[in-house]
Amino acid sequence: MSTPTLSPSFAADTPQEKAVRLKKYRRTFVSFRTLEHALLSDDLRTARDAFARIKEDSPPLAEVLSHDPFPEDNDRVRAFKDLGRCLLAGDLKGAKQAAQQFL
Repeated sequence: MSTPTLSPSFAADTPQEKAVRLKKYRRTFVSFRTLEHALLSDDLRTARDAFARIKEDSPPLAEVLSHDPFPEDNDRVRAFKDLGRCLLAGDLKGAKQAAQQFL
């Protein structure tokens, strides 16, 4: 049985790079919590800001969201794309429905 290893990019990280990555992960976690709370509180502006921070902190996620829906998108990806579209359109009700499928 082999021992799992970290991806080479993570294994070679310096302590400073690890600290930066950890800070981004924490900020992204807080942004998801903020988004959830904002939607529950009907706070469209805060929800939009949190969604923008999530995309800023996760370039791979931002890349996925920038493409039109594809048939191979899974349900969570579709829901997250719908959430973003609803937030941009100011559709709080639609954003809440999309978030229920995603969060």
